[in-house]
Parts: sequence; structure tokens; C-alpha cells
Amino acid sequence: ELQRSGFIVPVQRAQKPKQGESPRQSQHGSLSRVESLNIQLELNLRTSDDLSTPSTPSSSNSNSDYGVSPTDAYLGKPETPPPDPSLLLETNHFITDLSFAFVHDRIQQAAYELIDPGNRSGNHLKIARSMFEAAEKDEKFFHDNLFDIVNHFNQAIEILKLKGMKSLRRQVVELNIFSAKRARAGASYMTAINYCRSGLDLLDLLDGDSVRSVGRSWEDDYDSSYQLTFEYATVLY
Repeated sequence: ELQRSGFIVPVQRAQKPKQGESPRQSQHGSLSRVESLNIQLELNLRTSDDLSTPSTPSSSNSNSDYGVSPTDAYLGKPETPPPDPSLLLETNHFITDLSFAFVHDRIQQAAYELIDPGNRSGNHLKIARSMFEAAEKDEKFFHDNLFDIVNHFNQAIEILKLKGMKSLRRQVVELNIFSAKRARAGASYMTAINYCRSGLDLLDLLDGDSVRSVGRSWEDDYDSSYQLTFEYATVLY
């Protein structure tokens, strides 16, 4: 619904065809902006042809195999309406990844405010888990999206504190330690402080702005407790 309203736009990554093969036959890969435009144009033409869209008046003078000149299709002439995006995904299987982006931060904020506050933590946790699973299989994805993953987890701290979440909770603590160190290395001290506080909160060691010197976490997970306390003191200094 957001896509139809124009509030979000699709961001596609397509496979790069090998020499002598069609886009449908290609394996996973990335394309330059020019190559992506050419393939997207070809998709539009093919889909229009599949839907038996009437040819444009200029098609008789075109060398295109699809009955539509590339110029007319790119300029969006009325005679060649753009295909339905959902149909495009069904008829062109070489697209391996599709994501969406809000056209403006304020629109994203407005959409977020529509979510029931009671469901937000659960949604953040689902997103974090999904991204973390992908990160475990792709090291580059992990490093590129570390802060986003941890931020989503930290929005679900109250859920992570529940019984039965001990294993995941420890993983999130480690992610906060790693994120705090990276933020400090980049001179983002306030960001590092927030990651330290989130980790300490998960260990139940945060008491206002202070760190408890005693607690179960010092016995059950001394290493993480020490690292977070040390990192917290470092960035505060």
C-alpha cells in the first residue's frame, strides 16, 4: 500500500548476465547504474509485449525486437504504460533482491507512528533477528549493517530480558561491546556510551548512570561485565 501511494520506492539489485546469455540465465552479481537502466528498460519492453500492449506509432520505424522504441519507453510516452511492479517480479526471475526505501525521513517517521506502541519492540526484534541471520552468513553484510542490527536489538531490550532469551541476550551483549568499540574508534563517543549502557542494562548492571559492582552477571558472565564496564569508563573519560 505504501508503494502504491508513492511513499516508498523499490531498490532492485539484478544479476549481471554472462557473455552470450540472457538476464534470466545469469547468476548472482551486481550491475552498474547504466547496465541496470538498460536491463530495466528491457524488462519494461518485454512485460509490455507479454501483456499485449499496443505498439507505439513510432514502432514501425524502430529496430527494436519488441515493437517499441527505447526512447519512447524511457520517456514514458502514454502509448506505453509502465508495467505493474508485482507482475514484473513474477515474469522476470533474474531479480534476486528487492528492497524498499522511504522517499523521505518524515514519511518513515509518520509510518512508524502508526504502529501500535505495544508491537514495536516485537517488530524490532524480528527485524534484528532476520538481519543477524543474514549477517552470520555474510561477513561484509555484518560489518556494513552492524549498527542497524544492534539498534534494532536494543529497541527490544525488555523482551530480551525475559526468561528463555538468555542465549540471544548474551549475543546481543557481545554485539553491543563490539559496536561500542567501533564507535569509540570513530570518535563517536556518545554513540559508544549508548551501546555500553544497553549492554550493561541487558546484564542488569546499570543503576542510573552508575555500574553495579556486584550482581549475578559478575558471576555468570564476568568477561562481558568487565569489558562493558571498562569500555564505559573509557568513553566517559
